[in-house]
Amino acid sequence: MAATSSKPVDVVSGDQEVANGVFHYQIVGGSSSDASLELVVMLHGFTLNSWYMKPLAQAIAQTGRYRVLLFDFLGNGHSVLNKPADFKYTQNFHNSSICELLEKLGLWSDSLHPVTVIGHSMGGATAAGLAVHYPKRVSRCVLLDPAGLPVVIPFSAKLITAPIIGPLLQRFAFKQGLMDSAADDFFNKSHPGIAEYHEQLQWQMDHTPHYISTIVSTLSNFGLNGGFVEQFDALGKMADKQVLVVWGDKDAVCPFETSIPHLQKVLHKAQFVILKYSGHAVTFEAGPQTQEAVLTFLCAN
Repeated sequence: MAATSSKPVDVVSGDQEVANGVFHYQIVGGSSSDASLELVVMLHGFTLNSWYMKPLAQAIAQTGRYRVLLFDFLGNGHSVLNKPADFKYTQNFHNSSICELLEKLGLWSDSLHPVTVIGHSMGGATAAGLAVHYPKRVSRCVLLDPAGLPVVIPFSAKLITAPIIGPLLQRFAFKQGLMDSAADDFFNKSHPGIAEYHEQLQWQMDHTPHYISTIVSTLSNFGLNGGFVEQFDALGKMADKQVLVVWGDKDAVCPFETSIPHLQKVLHKAQFVILKYSGHAVTFEAGPQTQEAVLTFLCAN
């Protein structure tokens, strides 16, 4: 594993306007103009924001070899989505917005050194898609409990996106449902991270414009349930792509038992690290192990 320093790393924060909103971002361990350090782009998961990826970003930056870009997806955290309530949050919209952000920050071009993309859950699916669609710009992928493979959708989640009854549930019951579902990310139901999840969810409900409509639109249009099978298959056929998959063996959100066999088959050249007794929230329940796996992969490749 690459050596890390306990010294604090520099963090540059900013807001970048794009066609469909304003991204809030942070660059940990450098700046957008510091080309002497390799760039790592981190992508958070569904419903939350980049806040929970910061410990991993800091650990990577403390090696002194990387600068790490964190940002909140449009409609999450401190990023603002400028779209009507009935807007469709699709994969194409999501990817094009991220690419526009990177281009405006001067970090995304065929002439630049390719980046490493690290994504958790929905961010893992997004990382795979970016690697497939932009092969010259992405060299390595780290997939942390990635979404995008077929799962069984709870009946309550189906109702949220249904005509007539869906809007009523969104208004009166969906917020509480989001809060209740936070514990599903954890195998240890008494983990203190659940309370932190609750705080972040509540903050977004209170302060992030269009947050609930963004979440509902993502559920309906993004393809979290099986919409990335082709991208994962295509990623496995790319001989020059280095891939690390990290998964909690108690993950019930993106179920370990059904997802891992498919990825081990199609990503036959990838490295797999299975974290014992961890649920979906691997950066919380298995933070040190996740950091070790990622840093070892980065150092070796």
